[in-house]
Amino acid sequence: MNSGATIFDDRETVEFLRDHPHLLAIADAVRATQSKQRRSAFRRTPFLVAAVVACATTATLIAFLVVPGARTHHTGANGHGQAPPHRIALPPATPVPLDKAQSDTLNWFGVPLILPNTSVLRPSDSPTALEQWCAKAPEAPTTPLCQVNVQFESPAVGIEYVQTSHTWGSRYPNALDQYRREIAQAANPSDYQIVSISGTPALIETGKTGNSIEFRSGPLSITIWAPDDNGTPTTVDAATLQALAQSMVDQAG
Repeated sequence: MNSGATIFDDRETVEFLRDHPHLLAIADAVRATQSKQRRSAFRRTPFLVAAVVACATTATLIAFLVVPGARTHHTGANGHGQAPPHRIALPPATPVPLDKAQSDTLNWFGVPLILPNTSVLRPSDSPTALEQWCAKAPEAPTTPLCQVNVQFESPAVGIEYVQTSHTWGSRYPNALDQYRREIAQAANPSDYQIVSISGTPALIETGKTGNSIEFRSGPLSITIWAPDDNGTPTTVDAATLQALAQSMVDQAG
C-alpha cells in the first residue's frame, strides 16, 4: 500500500473496493485526515480493510475505521472541529493514565500492554498514554477502542498497539506475507528490511529523519517508531528499535 495523498493513489485498495464506491469515499476521507508526517506509518497501520469487507453493507464500518497516529487530535479535515461535507469527524485521541491504558488494552484486546524494558527505555520513564476510540455506530451498544499509543519523551519514541484484525494486515494471517507485500509495493523497497526477533517476523523501515519497526504479538500489531515530526534526525537507530522490540517479545513469552 503506498502513501499517496488520497486513497485513489493506492491501487490495491481501489481495486479491492472497486465495487463499493461509497466505501472508497469513506476510505478517502480517513486518508485525508492523516498528516504528511504520519503517512509512512499509515502504509503499515492503515484503516482496516477486513472490516470494510465484513461491513460493506452496514453502518458499522464507521465504528472500525482505525486512525493511525493516536497522538494527533483529528477534528476534521478543515481543522475547525467540524468535518466538511463527505468527511468523517473522528473522535480525538484521549490522554489517559498509563495504568488505565494497560487495563483497557487487556479488557478490549485481551492481552496486556507490554512496554520495553531496556537501558534505552523503561516503564519507569513515565511515558504518556493516549487512547484512540472508534466512531460509534448508532446500533452499537458501546464505543470500541481502536488503538493505544504510548509516547516516551526522551528519547522521542512512540509505540502503537492495534489489533491486527483491524488493519490491512488482516488479509495476511502470516506476518511475513504482509511485510513482503509492503516491500513489493513500497516506493523505496531498499528502505525496508525483514528481521527475525526470536522467531517473530518484524519489518524495519529506515528513513532520513525517522525509523520504525513493526511486529505482531498475539492479536496485536505493534509499531515502534522514532518520530520525525520536526524534521530533526532521530537519535534512535534501527538496531535500537530492534532491541526494544526484542524486549517486548521476550516479555510476551
